[in-house]
Amino acid sequence: MGKACKILMLVENLPVPVDPRVWAEATALRDAGCQVSVICPKGSTKHQEAYTCIDGIFIYRYKLPASSNKYISYILEFGTALLMTFCLSLKVLLRRGFDVIHAANPPDLFFLIGLFYRLLGKKYVFDQHDLAPEMFLVKFHGRFAHKVLLFFERCSYQAAHSVIVSNLSQKRNAMQRGRCSPDKVFVVRNGPDLKRLKLVPPETALKRGRP
Repeated sequence: MGKACKILMLVENLPVPVDPRVWAEATALRDAGCQVSVICPKGSTKHQEAYTCIDGIFIYRYKLPASSNKYISYILEFGTALLMTFCLSLKVLLRRGFDVIHAANPPDLFFLIGLFYRLLGKKYVFDQHDLAPEMFLVKFHGRFAHKVLLFFERCSYQAAHSVIVSNLSQKRNAMQRGRCSPDKVFVVRNGPDLKRLKLVPPETALKRGRP
């Protein structure tokens, strides 16, 4: 029997297991026989443990500064996330080890950690949840920030051994804007857990005659 692959997942957007896509990916990897560790922020009221193990998945959390809808707030948040994630990754490396880093965006900054670990022979996977340049352009209408985020996005594409996206339009973006080869980009869609969500007979009375 071969050695189990060890995966380190990085996420900044939400704590785990609250983030549904990351948790679905983590449990799927666990079910495939991988050892999975996750680094993520703490929740505001729940999920505040610095370390926990849930359903066989090892979770390391850090505290983010309070955020607001201002540039400086996002710079502080993303800078803190990058620093704390790197420090915790060293802890995971020494305690459990890992073969692959699976980093979800936003932010598109984890490529810096990926490049460091590529020097140690680790694989780096960029899991693009959102198009961060467009998201922040709509939010702040800042052209300079948009250009900076486009640069970070290109770096994330190029630093990765593989890129995961959630739909075909994102795959086209990775190939055209990120200059990724088609065989480097994989579409992994979100979907309901069919063990929990099942179709049931409709109750027509609830519609009260409406179509």
